Amino acid sequence: MSRVTHIYSADQYPHELADGEAGAQLERALLKYERFTQSWPGSDGKASAVGNNWAVLLHAPRFAEIMVDFSDFVQNHLAWCRRAAPRELAILVLFQRRGSDYGFQSHLAPAAAAGVTEGQLADLPTYLTSDSFDEEERDAIAYTHAALDGDVPDELFQRLKQRYGEQQVVEMAVLVGFYSLWAILLDTLRPEYVSA
Repeated sequence: MSRVTHIYSADQYPHELADGEAGAQLERALLKYERFTQSWPGSDGKASAVGNNWAVLLHAPRFAEIMVDFSDFVQNHLAWCRRAAPRELAILVLFQRRGSDYGFQSHLAPAAAAGVTEGQLADLPTYLTSDSFDEEERDAIAYTHAALDGDVPDELFQRLKQRYGEQQVVEMAVLVGFYSLWAILLDTLRPEYVSA
């Protein structure tokens, strides 16, 4: 059960909006979320209802607005993140390592849309020896584990830098840092997960 009230629209905001700017931030966050969800794979350009993960963030309207912008930037504008299967494998590993069931469950559909198979999901714990992953996917998983451990080996970093260039290796670190923030938020606020 969620620790805080879910907010799905501006009229459900349970706090007093101290000034007009706070109300405008809430409206902008909801509008940006609507536009952002239209870019999701499989959305066919249709906006999605406010997910429970976002419904708990709306208690802090300006932060929610920034998180929508950040989410859109990571998903749609970072070059490395356009590599859909490695990106989703990295996100799933991160949420699995952090014990974030909401995060993991919420990324199963995007992972499937990116081509991640049931076999790959089952083989995540044995990714180093499994034939389910190609070299790029295996390296994305290894990088995520190493970044979460706080120690990315030079050999792995140099291999990724040679493959992608410096900019995209930095973008990989951004992805891990960004979804680590999501894991902390989800684990702390505990929104109720409801499958689509």
